[in-house]
Amino acid sequence: MILTVSNILQYQSFAEAKVLSGNVGLANEVSGVMVMEAPDIEAWGRSGQIILTSYFALDKLSDERIDLFFRKAKDLGISAFIFKKSRLLNEIPVIFIESCMKYHLPLIQIPKETSYERIILEVLETIINRKAYLLNSYYDIHNHFVKMTLSEPKIIDVLKVLQQMIQNPVSLFEKIKGTLIATDNQSTDFKIISEQYLPKGQFMNFDYTQRVANYPYYGSGDNHTQLAVAIPSLGYEQYELIIHEINEPVSDIDFMAIENAVGILQTELVKHYSIKQTTMNKTNELGSDLLHGRIEDEEQFEDTLNHLNLNKSDLHRVVVFEFSEDDSSKNLYSPLSSRFSDTIVNYSKKEFYTLVYVTRKHKVILILPTDTIDSESLKKRLAYILKKAIETPPFSGFKANVSISDPTNLKSLATAYKQAMDTQKIIHLINKNLQIKDYQDIGIYQIFSETNNLDQLVRFIPAKINQMHKDNLDLLYTLEAFLNVNQNYIEAAALLFVHPKTVRYRIEKIKNSYQIDFNDPEEILQLSIGLRLLKIIKQ
Repeated sequence: MILTVSNILQYQSFAEAKVLSGNVGLANEVSGVMVMEAPDIEAWGRSGQIILTSYFALDKLSDERIDLFFRKAKDLGISAFIFKKSRLLNEIPVIFIESCMKYHLPLIQIPKETSYERIILEVLETIINRKAYLLNSYYDIHNHFVKMTLSEPKIIDVLKVLQQMIQNPVSLFEKIKGTLIATDNQSTDFKIISEQYLPKGQFMNFDYTQRVANYPYYGSGDNHTQLAVAIPSLGYEQYELIIHEINEPVSDIDFMAIENAVGILQTELVKHYSIKQTTMNKTNELGSDLLHGRIEDEEQFEDTLNHLNLNKSDLHRVVVFEFSEDDSSKNLYSPLSSRFSDTIVNYSKKEFYTLVYVTRKHKVILILPTDTIDSESLKKRLAYILKKAIETPPFSGFKANVSISDPTNLKSLATAYKQAMDTQKIIHLINKNLQIKDYQDIGIYQIFSETNNLDQLVRFIPAKINQMHKDNLDLLYTLEAFLNVNQNYIEAAALLFVHPKTVRYRIEKIKNSYQIDFNDPEEILQLSIGLRLLKIIKQ
């Protein structure tokens, strides 16, 4: 329990004291006491102090300086002023009372006979005793949780111990999956009415949000407060510990228990994440072997399918999610990319009953049984996964595309993986975001993507394109943009961020230098295909 102005009024030294400011500020916390000697309160004032004064230091100041003094006192968090008459100032100035009332600062008058020493000793004794009590409480709470950690507790066990300590229900909520672990089922049903950030107090190292919520179980007409503290985690999950203040408000000692509990929960969540990562790494290794055709031994192949729970008789497709952060200055291997990858996996698990996934820093690869799923239905489900992932904060700035292979048996999974990756290359040529294409969608590009020898692809690129690529890249990019917008000068200029006259000048130069006839549809088709093949070779 904190020490307040109202509490100190019960001390023996305040037996004959008078409160001159009514009830304002009597609930202010008291954490220290100070005798005022000078008006520079910003230099020595501290939040929670009560100020002992005879007003002598303020007596000669102008009204404006006095108002500034009390405004600073309010901003600093001064708890109260205690006035004592002196031989130089026998009556309390009216402006002293008015200023305290204006800034809602308690003003207490004590008799001349009451010594400052007596007040200081009584106040400090209480404060020192309370700090000793808090220190002992922290020691006991910390020791309890340390011993609990050594026993490798379950998360629900940690929550139950915390509930017992603070006498309020608690729950752990994971925002992405929407899962909830609670000590009291009645407190899990609530509607948040408002919330605000809770300023950090003496025993608060984590960030807290204070909410007003309605709990139907406890009566629809009554609202209760709750505290939520985010628990840092390594994966994509977003955990928060919720303290439901159903029985009584959280005290400073309760915050000690909460902070210790958050530390243990964070440790346990890191353990769970590490175990999950170990399992995922093994799955990644086996899945990669399948996708790259590295398993030649039949017995090893069967063992791999059994470990991944894949049915040999089913047809499967390979699905590739490829993504990047919108800000090109950010590294593809950033923690945010890893979290986005985990988010895609999470939504994929919800959408497909059985799947195997392999994660890379900028890719998620799914191996899906597709005997009962047609191509269009599969695209719709993948579009839903992509939409949910992009809508999840903080991934709104991500660019992502999805490619799908043809159905194949597991022996030919390497071919399916190549189809999915080749489809990704063609999606890159389109240069659009949030595309979902299967191998059949790329049409004529299948002929070129199935050619592993780049020298063969070069043969299909017109000599004019190769020469322009060597001579002048600006002309090459202008030609590509011009053909992509059906030879529209204005639209091409918008794509290239230049003036339409610049596009006209460049196109005329292309006509004259490379003898290109823009009215010949056959030549335009060959040039368009050649430009795209050039991009495929670069990739």
